[in-house]
Amino acid sequence: MCTCTCLMRLTRMRTKTLCFQGNCAPYMLFKKCVFIISLSIISVSCAPVVRDYYKPIYSEGVTHSNGCGGSGPTDNISIQLSGGVELEVSSSSSAKNERFKSFHFAASIIAPSGTYFQFESDEIVIADNTTNKTWNVKIAELITRAENIPNANSDESTNNGYLSVIPISKITGNTFFGYNTLFGKKYFNSGASISIFSSDIEYKLEDYSVQLPSIIINGKKYIIEPIRFLHVRSIGIDPLNC
Repeated sequence: MCTCTCLMRLTRMRTKTLCFQGNCAPYMLFKKCVFIISLSIISVSCAPVVRDYYKPIYSEGVTHSNGCGGSGPTDNISIQLSGGVELEVSSSSSAKNERFKSFHFAASIIAPSGTYFQFESDEIVIADNTTNKTWNVKIAELITRAENIPNANSDESTNNGYLSVIPISKITGNTFFGYNTLFGKKYFNSGASISIFSSDIEYKLEDYSVQLPSIIINGKKYIIEPIRFLHVRSIGIDPLNC
């Protein structure tokens, strides 16, 4: 007969039995409950992490993170251009290495249907803001899809539906259905992207700017001011369940 508070020991296994208000609960069940509670706490808990990244800076841009739940470093920036065209960029720099490219720059340009755009030239200019030294780096290719290229040739090389085209190709925006939400249908725009890896920069940059070529949007030239990237080291908070 269990009293309001009782504790029994079984031979060898020494399995404990907890009693609450006249009902006996096995110790293993108690341990399971503790585990579930602990797991629940961990799933909503956060931990400090070291952040080491390049923060983009542009007067008309909005920085954001692509990390888990948006909790990572704000190393991406979105810039609204003309005619619903949106530019998103990120970049990083490291010490010169014989095995790896020391500089990376990525950009994607998306546009709604009925809008076209193209780069005026095929290179970017990187400027070290501490020494004023500059480098001209070629854009090797644009990555896009067949529906974004007017009169695309069927024999062009594809990779999972994507095409590699010359940097000054004319790209047509495309608006497509994504998924349904509680507030209605969600649509997305598509366009093209570039990804540049270079070993031309001889050292790790701490504060630099990238000048993209002018973009022609529906026949009108749009000049983008240099986008600054600042090396940031800080302590951030990330969810433990990421």
